[in-house]
Amino acid sequence: MLKGLRPELSKILSDWMQLNALNDSTAYRNPMLTPAYLELMKTRTDESEEMNTKAAEAFNAGNKANLISDTYSFLTVMFSTVMFLSAVTTKLVRPQAGLLLLVVSALICIAVLLLTIFSMPIAHRG
Repeated sequence: MLKGLRPELSKILSDWMQLNALNDSTAYRNPMLTPAYLELMKTRTDESEEMNTKAAEAFNAGNKANLISDTYSFLTVMFSTVMFLSAVTTKLVRPQAGLLLLVVSALICIAVLLLTIFSMPIAHRG
């Protein structure tokens, strides 16, 4: 009957069965009320809390790395767009359209640079 249980639970259950709880009213009503089981669960709960703390730290590090890669991808796409629009201006026949496209690409470049500069962290001395 106890062969499929983990060793620590098997010992707790066999100790409880030796108490003859079905016939003895002073014995614990079930094995989960025994001090050995409660101590085992306290140990397991402490281990679980430690693992949850480590998991939260890993999750936060992953979120930070994800933010960095998202920012890198965004900047790559925006600067590629600027380079593409600038390159297209050399192939346009009408100079007004080329100038307009060059101004648009310059505005995009300036906007991205300002966004990048103002989103950088500020170092404090002290």
